[in-house]
Amino acid sequence: GDNVGAAVALLLHGLDVNARSDALRAPIHEAALHGQSRMLAVLCAARADVRARGGSARLTPLDCALANLPSSTDCVRVLVAN
Repeated sequence: GDNVGAAVALLLHGLDVNARSDALRAPIHEAALHGQSRMLAVLCAARADVRARGGSARLTPLDCALANLPSSTDCVRVLVAN
């Protein structure tokens, strides 16, 4: 599954939506990289920084989604709308 329910529960309990991994990516980068449009919608609703630059290449979530076209079209739509 895409773990959207678990993410919602963690966000409701105060998880920092913009926390970074050891790879310097936030959850929004991971969702965009893995084509998880439902997760992206949840993260955007929780006010994730859609312009955050992450990872060694300093990519935005939109950059991550665009790298996976056409399979990430829904992700691009979510990010552009936010």
